[in-house]
Amino acid sequence: MATRWQIGNHNWNDTAGWSTTENGGTGASFPVAGDDVKFGTGSGICTVNVSSACGTLVANANWTGTLAGSAALAVATTFTLTAGSRSMARRALALSRARG
Repeated sequence: MATRWQIGNHNWNDTAGWSTTENGGTGASFPVAGDDVKFGTGSGICTVNVSSACGTLVANANWTGTLAGSAALAVATTFTLTAGSRSMARRALALSRARG
């Protein structure tokens, strides 16, 4: 299990959009099932462009981006949006709780 911070405006499966630390350098592998996904000050628009999965997804209060896409995103345990300014695009993004 790894922690991945979303950076900038990128597709989910683009390594240029993921870091191992908040506001860190990009190039980390994109999140997969079991990984913890975080959105913070350096995060922007993340487009879920392929069927994806993660363990948890947390959007901090300082994230002002958008979660968009046309593919499914399965979150195994916790999906948290804290108070702040963000949006979820009204597209075919399908959020589901992974079942084990």
